[in-house]
Amino acid sequence: MARLVLLAAMALWSALAMAQSWPSKTVRLIIPYGVGSTPDIVSRLMAPKLAELWGQPVVVDNVVGANGILGTDALVKSPKDGHTLAMIAANHVVTPALYAKVPFDPVKDITPVLAVGDVQFVLLVQPSLPATNLAELIALAQAKPGTLTFGSAGNGSPGHLAGQLLKTMAKIDIVHVPYKAVALALTDTVGGQISMTMSPTAVGMPLARSGRLRALAVTAATRSKAAPEVPTMAEAGVPGYALTAWMGLVGPAGLPREIVNKLAEDFTRVLKMPEIADKLTQQGVDLVNSNPAEFAALIESDVAKWGKLARDAGARLD
Repeated sequence: MARLVLLAAMALWSALAMAQSWPSKTVRLIIPYGVGSTPDIVSRLMAPKLAELWGQPVVVDNVVGANGILGTDALVKSPKDGHTLAMIAANHVVTPALYAKVPFDPVKDITPVLAVGDVQFVLLVQPSLPATNLAELIALAQAKPGTLTFGSAGNGSPGHLAGQLLKTMAKIDIVHVPYKAVALALTDTVGGQISMTMSPTAVGMPLARSGRLRALAVTAATRSKAAPEVPTMAEAGVPGYALTAWMGLVGPAGLPREIVNKLAEDFTRVLKMPEIADKLTQQGVDLVNSNPAEFAALIESDVAKWGKLARDAGARLD
């Protein structure tokens, strides 16, 4: 018995010592998505403040491919010492429905730290389209089923699923056109190659404000602080519609609890800095007050919710 107590005490002391000495070297923050994506923008904004707080460099590393799988797989295989982290997005919980084989379990193979914020999308249409509001767009789609097209950042992306939810709830037939990046979809919407795009609010609104596209509605239950002039889907004619895509910080499975708690505390501290919070709001990120347990519960529940939406949309990538 005494031996067990001694071993437990030694393990606790070791964990506490690790947390107190962490970080002892450069922290690698993996972004499983491209440069210019919202997780990338948020991470690069926060990295200098975190480096200042920790006294160690924070390197943002874009590991791109397979809808976020490559970057997350690199995280899963990294040492469990808190020096490799990842900023994931809602794509993480969709991948099991998109691929027959995923090299990790989206719940068991990560350690959730905290949800950083929610990103909502805006429905942008080509100005020549005879629809100045969502009700007119729905009427046009009903009159011409299968002729209107909507773009997104790819099959199974949050923008794709936001469009699929609109199709289902509004009972319209619009055709999805997947792109490798939302910027490409927006370019083709401006050019008239497709009818509309579901874009992250901060990415798409500059095109609406310049008159190159027309913003009809945002996807959250409440209006975006980045685009308060644009109504919600529910306000514009689709009652009950609400969809946002979260992003959050994770480590590999088995990350020591003391390090998890310190990470959550330090990230929250940086997120509350006015200069950070204001810039994130401008990027269309609605900050959330989250802890590790709450984020873990969100990921687990969303594997089922988003997975069903992806399956209903017939989204497959293999």
